[in-house]
Amino acid sequence: MFDISSGNFSLLISDLTEEDEGLYSCWSDENQHKNFSLTVKGCTLSETEREPETKYTGDSVLLSCSCEDPNTKPEDFRWTHVESSGTEVSSETPRYKDRVHTFHKTTPSNLSLLISNLTEDDQGTYRCTVNHKTSADTRLIVKGCVLSEHHITKSSSAGESVILPCSCEDPQTSPEHFEWTRAAVKETLVSDTEEINGRFQTIRDSPHNLFLRISNLTETDGGLYVCSVNGKQSRHVTLTLTDSAVINALDYQYYLIFLVFLLCLMLLLAAGCIFWRSTRARKPRRGSRLIQSPDDEDDTYTTVVYSSS
Repeated sequence: MFDISSGNFSLLISDLTEEDEGLYSCWSDENQHKNFSLTVKGCTLSETEREPETKYTGDSVLLSCSCEDPNTKPEDFRWTHVESSGTEVSSETPRYKDRVHTFHKTTPSNLSLLISNLTEDDQGTYRCTVNHKTSADTRLIVKGCVLSEHHITKSSSAGESVILPCSCEDPQTSPEHFEWTRAAVKETLVSDTEEINGRFQTIRDSPHNLFLRISNLTETDGGLYVCSVNGKQSRHVTLTLTDSAVINALDYQYYLIFLVFLLCLMLLLAAGCIFWRSTRARKPRRGSRLIQSPDDEDDTYTTVVYSSS
């Protein structure tokens, strides 16, 4: 600290804190002393109110928080999630494990928080608190999957394949978890983690699409199917199976009706052609004269054709 024998009464204070700020006095005897005023600059947050951040599930977000003076560093700081009763946001908290990162170790004045792989539960207000005194809040909005269309009916027949639709309204969103079940037997067909039966497969041509393909349909496949996301929302699809024999019978009836119609049309065309030719045959040609010769029994008509030589 100091060496009295050499007359050096200097005082060295290490690792200063804001609480060290104040007036210091050095006394040599009861009558002589010298006063020193010590000012300790601590971390003053650059912003206390910030614009809300809007992200989608699965994204990452950087929540900024820093000291105005880059040469300062806080003695203590912490991030909390206000809506979760002030739960501390750190890698030691189970819900944030392996998803959060801070930068103060390399840049002491930078107290920003990076959260990866966002979920809908991450939405809320995040508070950056320095030295248990000053704080800054940031509102985080996480857009998740909202299913489109409440009820759909699909029809198909045995032996064929069918695709049951289910998708998020916003194509930029993707559910954290999803599954398809049959309502009648409460049987899980497929989910984001497994496909149980080879006839049931999900089609994820886009992250927001959760289509279900059922191959080689049987009569027992008809019924109500439920598409659920994140254990919160669900949409119903009713699958109706039509007997292929009935369809074939209807097709055969339509075929017979078409044949009868085609035959009638051909008969009408043939009759019209015969009538036209008959009318043309009875019409006298130009340059001919009709000569009538009386006869005792009946009338005889002779057509004389003149030709110029």
